[in-house]
Amino acid sequence: MTRHHWSDADTRRLLEYAAAHGNDRTGLARHLGLPQMTVNNYLDRVLRDRYQKAVWSYYVRVAAQREVAPVEPAPVEPAPPRRGAFASALSMPVRPFAVPLPAVAPSRAGKPLRAVVYGDTHIPFHDAPALAVVEAVIRDVRPDVLVHLGDLLDAGTLSKKFPVDPKRIDTLQADIDFARTKLHQWARLAPKAQRWLFEGNHEERLTRVIWGLDGAARELPRLRIFQREMSWPVLLGLKDIGWKWVPYDQQPARDCLPKLLVKHGTFISQWGGFTAKREWLKYGRSGISGHSHRANIWRHRDDNGQSTWIEAGCTALYSTPGARDPDWQTCVTVLEWSADRAVMHAEQVLIRGGRAMWGGREIGS
Repeated sequence: MTRHHWSDADTRRLLEYAAAHGNDRTGLARHLGLPQMTVNNYLDRVLRDRYQKAVWSYYVRVAAQREVAPVEPAPVEPAPPRRGAFASALSMPVRPFAVPLPAVAPSRAGKPLRAVVYGDTHIPFHDAPALAVVEAVIRDVRPDVLVHLGDLLDAGTLSKKFPVDPKRIDTLQADIDFARTKLHQWARLAPKAQRWLFEGNHEERLTRVIWGLDGAARELPRLRIFQREMSWPVLLGLKDIGWKWVPYDQQPARDCLPKLLVKHGTFISQWGGFTAKREWLKYGRSGISGHSHRANIWRHRDDNGQSTWIEAGCTALYSTPGARDPDWQTCVTVLEWSADRAVMHAEQVLIRGGRAMWGGREIGS
């Protein structure tokens, strides 16, 4: 018997057949037109590992296909001798799995309602880089409703409880002027939105100062013009800018967002999320609030339905006077409702060091 001299072409044909048909040495010998013994000796003495890898690739594909979509294998004709470049056995094309696409949920028609909510800015102790991120979110969202939850100003000079650093040169008038500038800027970023400014406990300091006047000065709060002019809506020029003012005691009854009670906030608990739970326990419905300077979403479901209460975080510096390494989170909240207002989605954009991830990209300085 003449000894067969194995060429590279023979090796390619052998490995391709093994990858296509598995460990069928009889068929392989027939395919190559060589005696069975010649083929076996070459496989066992020379190729061994390469042949086993080619065979293994065949069984792996068969097992994967049977696991996903068991089908009766169709008879496979021996492949004709390949010519040209050799394709790796591991990269040979695999027959597609015979599985149908899932029936995904359809999209519903109608225009959703979008809102951007933030608060606790505490001018002049505001976090300027964080506000720049908030403003980028407002620009991107183009909200139908824009809500500031209160404590726009710190109004520290009106506080008797918390002393003010005498070295500070800020005045209440300077803080008011800057706050008006920011309100104008936010209005320009969302010109078509309903814009709401809620009274916070720091703005409420003005009321306490007025109520605390004594002596002859107690006659001033009784003057109608004094009552009208010495108010935050007038001091901030809200009517000219297009912002609606919501006093503290009217907030639980004001309807500015669908199915959400909106308020500055009453409670501050030790841990994030606990404040939200306490607000929900007080009102028994979904809502959003500030005041705690923490960003959390607390959810609850029972036989009465599902509730959500959101703590909206803050946009103030963590070095605000009176703060001692505070457990605060800088945040802006984006809310969306379905066209029929039955379904709501809340997303909190957390801001760290003036940077945040939003809309699939990083924004900030």
